Amino acid sequence: MIAEQANVNNADLLLDLHWAIADEILGLPKTRDWIDVGVEKTKKRYEDSAKGAAGNLPERIDDKPPTRSLVDFEGTYTHPFYGDVSVRLEKEGVNEKLYFNMRKFDNQLEHYHYDSFSVLLEDFVVKVGLLVTFRTGGDGKVSVLQLDLDEPTEFQRLK
Repeated sequence: MIAEQANVNNADLLLDLHWAIADEILGLPKTRDWIDVGVEKTKKRYEDSAKGAAGNLPERIDDKPPTRSLVDFEGTYTHPFYGDVSVRLEKEGVNEKLYFNMRKFDNQLEHYHYDSFSVLLEDFVVKVGLLVTFRTGGDGKVSVLQLDLDEPTEFQRLK
């Protein structure tokens, strides 16, 4: 509502501005500089957003390609709390790219190392980088998609 009036994604300044206006209109003594409070909170929000976009990824191991063809990762994976995520393969000329879809997020997976890929989940408010790792079952087929959320979270492949 009030934050939508700003020309930025997240502006805490507008959330604190009414306190500055109230102090001024009511002639209250200034106990805080509400403008500075809002500016500092907004700066922190943008710093946190930048950290989230970078993700908390492990050190990348260079020159370690996927262990299998990208088509083997394609499918739908499910978790009892988070629901379904899907991975699809799209061909763009001679190039193949994997895409990750979870609820409203639909973003390209970038190969990281081995069978791990990074993805940036981003919308108007959220910006977070995640590591997506695929694991095989005893039958040698990809059976688990692991998302490194607050803790590693496993999504089982639907048959």
